[in-house]
Amino acid sequence: VESAARSSALDHPALVVFSLIGNDVCNGHADTVAHMTTAADFRNKTLGALTALDAKLPRGSFVLLVGLVDGRVLYESLHQHVHPTGTTYEAVYAFLSCEGANPCNGWLSSNATLRNLTSARAAELSAVHASIAATATFANLELGYYRPDLRTLVNNYTQTTGRDPKDLFEPSDGFHPSQLANALLADQLWQYLEGESTLNEAVQKGIAATRQLAKRQLTWLRKWPGLRWIYTDSAGNLSEKGLSQEELAEVRQET
Repeated sequence: VESAARSSALDHPALVVFSLIGNDVCNGHADTVAHMTTAADFRNKTLGALTALDAKLPRGSFVLLVGLVDGRVLYESLHQHVHPTGTTYEAVYAFLSCEGANPCNGWLSSNATLRNLTSARAAELSAVHASIAATATFANLELGYYRPDLRTLVNNYTQTTGRDPKDLFEPSDGFHPSQLANALLADQLWQYLEGESTLNEAVQKGIAATRQLAKRQLTWLRKWPGLRWIYTDSAGNLSEKGLSQEELAEVRQET
């Protein structure tokens, strides 16, 4: 915020998406909960940033405070799948923790209690953003609040497309949203911002957009000459569906 070069006198009103996603609960410390941002610090820092923006931005600017996601869906969606390195995501997360390189020890962990504690803190911090948006006033800023529902997005994607939830996460780090997930989340966000829908309606429109995207992908793929379909189950294991025994043996040899 301090480095932003804006003029309250010369610039047009700005739209600012104030999005921290999971930064205040994610860290690589072994005692990860102790290093998470407290609600009091979160409130003070957010108000400080908004005060700085109020001094820089012209009247009529809009700041959307984005709540933290519920990141438990990361481990739940990925831990049994195979990471590009050849082992499971669960093993990769454990290795990163041992090396002190896990980007989010709270969520990328086999410890369900720890994952729940991390999500509880994320919900607590999100509530701070919601409270600020509802009660704080500034001379030049209007405030809004939006919390992305990553879990619903993942569930709807799998139910409407029949595809795997791992499509929605960056495969190398198993942590950040994929380009597909970012596109679907952005779609919901803009519908919400433009007043075309409530948050729940935006989620439902995202479901429909996901279904339409899957249909377009299938239509495009079916036009490929000589394309061989290979099916897997929800755990990523090879399925015999649509393959002869000879083709099945060939695919297993290739993989």
